[in-house]
Amino acid sequence: MANHHFVQTLEKTFNDFFMGPRQAVVLPHMPLSKRSFAMSLAEIYRFGTELVDAEPNRSVSIRRRIDSRIPNPTLS
Repeated sequence: MANHHFVQTLEKTFNDFFMGPRQAVVLPHMPLSKRSFAMSLAEIYRFGTELVDAEPNRSVSIRRRIDSRIPNPTLS
């Protein structure tokens, strides 16, 4: 159940980011497995990604690209 909640939260974050005015956003720091998932999901949205900060506070920075989109259907 916790993973489903994480997916829903991440998709909402990505959707809000896509619809908003910002060109880039840094996600909160998270464990490696969740960072890897967030980066994989960002690829589906066609966002650019970059890892920032050092362990244990490593985060994922995402940025909108010209071809970014909201996928249909979503995972959640």
